[in-house]
Amino acid sequence: MSIFSKLFFPYYEFLVLGRFLWGVANGISTVVMTVWMIESSPTKFRGNIGTWQEGIATMGNLLTQAVGVPLATATLWPFIFLVPFAVNLLCMFIFIIMPESPQWLLMHRDDHKEAVKALKAYHGLKTPLEIEIQLEKCRNDGQNRSSAQSKERPSGFKLMFCPWLAKDDMSVVVRYGAWVGIMVKIAYVFTGARVIRSFNTFIYYTMGGLSLEVAQWSSLGNTIVRLPLAIVPIFLVERCGRRPLMLITQLLSIVALTSAMICISVGPSAKYGTLVSVSGLLFSTSIGIGCISRFYSAELVPKSLLLGTVTILSILESLLKIALDFGFYPLANAVGAWSLLVFIVPSIVLLVLMWQSCPETKGRSVNAVLNDMALRLNKKVSFKV
Repeated sequence: MSIFSKLFFPYYEFLVLGRFLWGVANGISTVVMTVWMIESSPTKFRGNIGTWQEGIATMGNLLTQAVGVPLATATLWPFIFLVPFAVNLLCMFIFIIMPESPQWLLMHRDDHKEAVKALKAYHGLKTPLEIEIQLEKCRNDGQNRSSAQSKERPSGFKLMFCPWLAKDDMSVVVRYGAWVGIMVKIAYVFTGARVIRSFNTFIYYTMGGLSLEVAQWSSLGNTIVRLPLAIVPIFLVERCGRRPLMLITQLLSIVALTSAMICISVGPSAKYGTLVSVSGLLFSTSIGIGCISRFYSAELVPKSLLLGTVTILSILESLLKIALDFGFYPLANAVGAWSLLVFIVPSIVLLVLMWQSCPETKGRSVNAVLNDMALRLNKKVSFKV
């Protein structure tokens, strides 16, 4: 629709409709992708696979920038949409031939045969014993050791927002994990990396005092440098763990934001300090909290509640991101460098909360993580490991 919208000039509504449909599809696929990844990947490789999301997203950003710049003319702009169209067409055919999630096959279809095929494909399992052990882990996910688990579980929405309806010990623990996941996603939004990435040319040129040409090339350079940096966490996340990477890069983002605020306040004489500070923010978040926040929340809740909770998490994250996206530009024009306090202050608070609340999930099943949280909350519930 976007490609052919030029034919309907001057009626731009066709382009808006295409953009709306793209947004809906993208929102759904983002949620499903995270759920499918957690349900299908082996525990020991879950972090490696999860961090690929940031690398692939950066590749997409670079590709669209590289194609978009030469095609951004009055006559060629509709062809900008051909590249994502081709990529999505290829992905559609790949998705058709991919096996379904083994967790979903067991939970919703009770299809043991197809679940075994999916486990063989995704986990590389060969012996019947290995397959049976993994099937048992899938069945036990989020299950209490108590035999009193026959009652129906609360929905994700009821569990998260109606504590008076889901107040048993198991629900309390799962709700805690879900809200810790939300906190990490919110922490990444408040690093300002996404917003500043959208406005970095404006920050370099209007706020920082760099020339327009330097600002534009610096913006492109950031995307190019972020590509190899986005691949770094693939090798670090299962060695260093999620928690250290999140906390260190969250701290670095606060330092970078503070430095950028000071440099912008000084004026054009500190314009290269602004450049280094903003670039440092984008680079540091790419190798830590930026990629980990994409999947960390899904490691804290049972897979049976994953779709509902991840959907709610994504909605809350998107609403907050929209508010910051629309609010930052007028705020920056009104108060200048002090607008960065809208990111710095919440980031400091969230760093403390993350230090206190975030468990390490590296190489651990969801049930093992839930047991640690139950112990911390002093709840008498134990999940099957």
